[in-house]
Amino acid sequence: LGIWLVTQEGIVCNNLRDLFSAGGKGELIIGRKKHINIPRVFLNMFSSLDSIIEHITVTPTTELNQYWETNVSNETKVITWIDLIAEHSKKIADAQHLNIKEMIIELMINHHRNIK
Repeated sequence: LGIWLVTQEGIVCNNLRDLFSAGGKGELIIGRKKHINIPRVFLNMFSSLDSIIEHITVTPTTELNQYWETNVSNETKVITWIDLIAEHSKKIADAQHLNIKEMIIELMINHHRNIK
């Protein structure tokens, strides 16, 4: 994100990590399941999920391919992002107990049900 802010928007943010991780941990109920000890970075992501998905869908695949260092198509943008988030979440010690991919998909399904 920091590289993108600088190269695409001309914005330098020295405390970028704090914007996402400050605030410790929390809990989230998805459906009937209560998830506890969720790092703030994921809670922030979950609360912004609609906006994130919207940005991904309108971002050109060439740009996503460059930043994600993978090949995506318009049809695979969102699932590729979910897979990348899930893969990188496994590297976060405080998130080892969470299935981030499952949580994102459940949130997307629940949101879709609420729109109808």
